Amino acid sequence: MIFLDTSGLVALFDQRDSLHYDARAIWAAILLNAEPLVLSDLVVAETVTLLRRRAGFIPAERVLGRLLSGDVAEIVYGDSDLFDSASDLFARYRDKDLSLVDCVSFALMRKRRIRRAFSFDRDFRDVGFECVTTG
Repeated sequence: MIFLDTSGLVALFDQRDSLHYDARAIWAAILLNAEPLVLSDLVVAETVTLLRRRAGFIPAERVLGRLLSGDVAEIVYGDSDLFDSASDLFARYRDKDLSLVDCVSFALMRKRRIRRAFSFDRDFRDVGFECVTTG
């Protein structure tokens, strides 16, 4: 199973992103392996927000529809237990420049025993996960 992070998705969907072609190649390999994919509702929100800023409303709306369709990945909607775990991680990693969304991602990955992420965000590696983009 692979967790989909905002950094990987934005690079994939934004043709002007400096990592777009890397993201496309990695995405093709991910799809070829047909592994289950998962992301959080917060990653959906963060991805669509960044795409709207970078590429405009119409591309962001298309990506939102595609992600919400369930055809790309399973979306996990946060609950209080997940948020509590994320808050604990946020406090634990106070020496790292982590977003709360990253901490929710890490908590979800730990809960689901997911070791790998489609991410260009070094923070995933820094807390012990593997980025499929790096190897």
